[in-house]
Amino acid sequence: MVGLTPQIHDRFQVEYVVDAKRVNMESNDSGGASAHRIGDDVTVYYLRAEPTFASLVPPGRALSNAVFYMALLAGLAATWFTIFFEGWRARARSSPGRGP
Repeated sequence: MVGLTPQIHDRFQVEYVVDAKRVNMESNDSGGASAHRIGDDVTVYYLRAEPTFASLVPPGRALSNAVFYMALLAGLAATWFTIFFEGWRARARSSPGRGP
């Protein structure tokens, strides 16, 4: 942990070394800046092929969060389409000469 900016979305800066190259990132995971102090150790998960693509969230947890939000979005979309389609069918039935 090399820097704290709690006033900017509770973010903090992390520096880590991969293949003798220093990499910096900003994050607000792991409790945000208010949960840390400069000098704290944190675990950084990164792609070996692209070390700048990194996160403080373990890949499994990040994936499960993404799956949850995709399922939520799919459920909301299905509900919206159902309501829209049923409204369209009701209007089509009540209008003579129109509809299926």
